[in-house]
Amino acid sequence: MAIEFPYNDTEWGYNDHTGDGGEIDFTVGFPYLRKASSANGTQPKSLKIYFDGVIQPTGWSVRSAGNVIRFDVPPANAVHIEFRRDSGIDDPAVQWANASPINQRNLQLDQDWHKFLDQELYTKTIALVDDLNAIIASSAGLSGYVMFTDMGNEAVIADHAARTPNGDARGDSAVDLQTDRSGVAQVAAADNSTIGGGENNETVQAHGSVPGGRAGTARRFGEMAYGGGSDAAAQVVKNVGTARTSDATQTTIGYSNSAAWASPEIDAATIPFPSSGTYMMAFEGYVIGMRAEAVGNDAICVKIEGAMKKDDAGVVAFVGSPKVSVVGRDDVNLDVDIVLAAANAGADIRVTGIAAEEWTWTCEWEGPEMLVPAL
Repeated sequence: MAIEFPYNDTEWGYNDHTGDGGEIDFTVGFPYLRKASSANGTQPKSLKIYFDGVIQPTGWSVRSAGNVIRFDVPPANAVHIEFRRDSGIDDPAVQWANASPINQRNLQLDQDWHKFLDQELYTKTIALVDDLNAIIASSAGLSGYVMFTDMGNEAVIADHAARTPNGDARGDSAVDLQTDRSGVAQVAAADNSTIGGGENNETVQAHGSVPGGRAGTARRFGEMAYGGGSDAAAQVVKNVGTARTSDATQTTIGYSNSAAWASPEIDAATIPFPSSGTYMMAFEGYVIGMRAEAVGNDAICVKIEGAMKKDDAGVVAFVGSPKVSVVGRDDVNLDVDIVLAAANAGADIRVTGIAAEEWTWTCEWEGPEMLVPAL
């Protein structure tokens, strides 16, 4: 694939024109090595010319102290003419050796050579990233999709700000690298979500992620899901929740990204089910809490595990009883509980702190879940 430059920037050693079948003189428009000393009729080594992406080794020369290219035959009408600087990374402008004269001319020429090489490398990198965009977009069936963008002095980043290629909406700043999908919903639709590859994956809530696999759905805020791709829509999910307490009342851990760690701002249920379908899931993990004040720094660690099901009537119930096992705690008044949030919702993980004490809580849970197909 020929390198395509995403912008025309003469400062960085690139310029292009369009032939009209009659004109033979075209302006170079950028500096290159030994431009000032180029004699009429010569072909400077650091200047390359292309017609529609094909290099032209002959049929042209410079005029006007290297500022103008003159073609022997007028370029055909509509042909894309490109002037590219190529300073030759393996061909130093100055061959320094013992007893080489260190003068202003050689120092300036050597400095220009290094400067031009840096600029050319940068431009080619951006061009290759542009090609990568096209390759990924084509493989995913996406028209006009932007995968990476140059941010000046910043690193190359993914940028999907509310783009809607083929009518399938990506979330704001979402990243979607999967190579195939069979439906419009199988996309990184949530804001700041990520799909790292695979096929037929989707994100529903912000900050969710699917690393790859097939038919994975990150449906909770900040959730990571990995799909097995079976007819039962089986997958494994992992999530992290937080809360903050300052009293002895039960507080639900939620998937909140707020500075106050308030809960539950995103999901009403800590472990919610999809809105439709017969469903089952199991979960296990840990809840930890620690006093946030400087005095004391008491703590608690609890292990949680259980299973839930949602029947064809939409009613949610525990399979057996969830288990809460205290690994260790510094105060017996600290507590963790798991309760059904509502008959058709899911389960809450609720923590109890201590009156007049500031406590910070975090839970991590993971487990398999499946959507059971109708028989």
